[in-house]
Amino acid sequence: MVGTAAFTLLLLNSPVLRLFTWFFREVLPGQIPGVNESLPLPLLFVRMFLGAGLMEELIKAVPVLLVMAVGYHAAPSRRDQLGVREPLDGILLGAASAIGFTLLETLGQYVPNVAHVNALDLGSTDTQLAGLQLLIPRLLVRSPDTWPTVAILATSLDSVS
Repeated sequence: MVGTAAFTLLLLNSPVLRLFTWFFREVLPGQIPGVNESLPLPLLFVRMFLGAGLMEELIKAVPVLLVMAVGYHAAPSRRDQLGVREPLDGILLGAASAIGFTLLETLGQYVPNVAHVNALDLGSTDTQLAGLQLLIPRLLVRSPDTWPTVAILATSLDSVS
């Protein structure tokens, strides 16, 4: 399962993400509206559904579909090594892929945004601390499996402050 999360992280840092973005935002009508752009609700829904929602969910599904395809064509002993024995395994692999996506999204988008906003507001070096504090609730909501990581982060944050 860690491999699925790692593959999702690699997928998001590869040219495949640009291909997905091009297809969903240029070929399909999924352009994300600008800050001052006013759109009718149905058009806004279609754009956000295609340009953000559907694209993100399909990116999360790629590692699961890849493992499923390999497991389907593999010998039973190899299938056991992959961890694909029953449909529930696909659900667990999907959850691992979602955790990888959430980790990269949080560390790559939300934490820097909070740090930037806090730097503008506070004008101090405490912005990294505030950004990491945003990460903890997102990890807690996702999965109890991440609770040990959260405990380590909380301990390190406590020692910093």
